[in-house]
Amino acid sequence: MTAVDERPLNGHTVEFGVPMQPLGVEPTLAAPAVHQESERVTQLRQQVADRAAERDLLQQLAEIEADEVFDAVLSKAERDADRRVAEDIRAVQRKERRTAGKAEVRRSRRNRRWSWWDERAERARDRILDPARAIGADYRKLTASSAAAFLLIAGGVAYMAANVHDGLVGTDGTWTAYLVEPLASVLLAISMIAQFTGRKRGIEVPRKFYWFDGALASASVLLNVVPSGIRFGWHSTDLVAHVLVPALVVAAVIAWHLASSLYGTAIALSKDDPVTRERLLLLRQAVADKQLPPDASANQVIKYLRATLPNGIAHMEGRRLAKQFLGF
Repeated sequence: MTAVDERPLNGHTVEFGVPMQPLGVEPTLAAPAVHQESERVTQLRQQVADRAAERDLLQQLAEIEADEVFDAVLSKAERDADRRVAEDIRAVQRKERRTAGKAEVRRSRRNRRWSWWDERAERARDRILDPARAIGADYRKLTASSAAAFLLIAGGVAYMAANVHDGLVGTDGTWTAYLVEPLASVLLAISMIAQFTGRKRGIEVPRKFYWFDGALASASVLLNVVPSGIRFGWHSTDLVAHVLVPALVVAAVIAWHLASSLYGTAIALSKDDPVTRERLLLLRQAVADKQLPPDASANQVIKYLRATLPNGIAHMEGRRLAKQFLGF
């Protein structure tokens, strides 16, 4: 609305306008005219949007499907199958370890057994080739053979003493009858002890000792056969036992004579050579110190002796020592 100020301003009237609406309010513009799309266009636009969205989703799906992580993930059936395979493999490995362990134990036991026999053979070779040890070995065998013979003879004497006692005075007779049979047996033992001592000293035993032993053995046989047969009858089984036991005692006496004679001769003929013993000891020490191989040849032994001994050694003497040391 326009108001007119009636007061004159320099003789003129002034017109000024007064807003009829509240200040601070923008005037409303008129809305432009909107073009209305057809229904067909709206449907096409919606189809385009749907296909574009479907294309984007399919691309993302293809990228996800191509990821290898899905192939790396095992199913429950596959995990169970892998576990069964692993269990079978571990069972086979355990069986193989057990088989290998048993084979190793058998190998170790076999090696120990072979080593034991090798060491025993080496000790036997040293004992045989060393003159001093050979004498000791022969003497030990003589002592063992004599002890075995004495034990056998003592058992036979005890049996014959009981048999002679029963044949002379009966089973309930005086105990002094047990001493009758040892009168022959003890004299036989004394004769054996005397001969053993003589052979041990290198003394030759006279042949009359053999006749003396034979006479004592014959007396023992008669004492066992005659009184028992007269008192209890001549039964074949008893007669065989009463004859066989004295015969075995006689056989033990003969065996002792043979063994003591052979061992006594071997001991008498044995000579202790300190030089040979010292050199054999030197060779054994060289093998122990690995200066000589365990399977050294004769030439190696001779070369070692020539290099070690102050005055060397002759070829023939070296070969003799090599043969003794190597056992051929």
